[in-house]
Amino acid sequence: MTHRTGRITLALALSTMLAACGEPTDRPEDCNGDEFFDDVSQLCTACAVVDEPDCRFGFSIVSDEETACPVAQCNDTSTCELYERFDETTLTCSRRCPDGAGVDASGACVACPTLDCEGGTTSCAGAVGDDGCAELSCESSCG
Repeated sequence: MTHRTGRITLALALSTMLAACGEPTDRPEDCNGDEFFDDVSQLCTACAVVDEPDCRFGFSIVSDEETACPVAQCNDTSTCELYERFDETTLTCSRRCPDGAGVDASGACVACPTLDCEGGTTSCAGAVGDDGCAELSCESSCG
């Protein structure tokens, strides 16, 4: 065998071995916390960097259902109570209706109910209900 034939044989042997190995692949358990397993390429792929979005009411970080990578989303839901509204001027929750009024099922302001206690007992304001009105009860004394 000549020197040239030996080099060709060695080159063919190496290319056959490399071809048998195929393309590099990963397994899902090979991925780090900032990577996801791409089913198409069969490789661990880095998650995109999450930047804070420009949102009207704030944002939250959630996980993408498909890749499990973090994604920043604008929060469309207000954290205000049912009887409150979000004030865009102060960026806080404020009462939707004036004091002494609450919100009915249609969203309109209506007077809060009053409680007439008999026998000298006192009407005591308890917790605030979903309508924004105080939950009243008759007590012998308010504490």
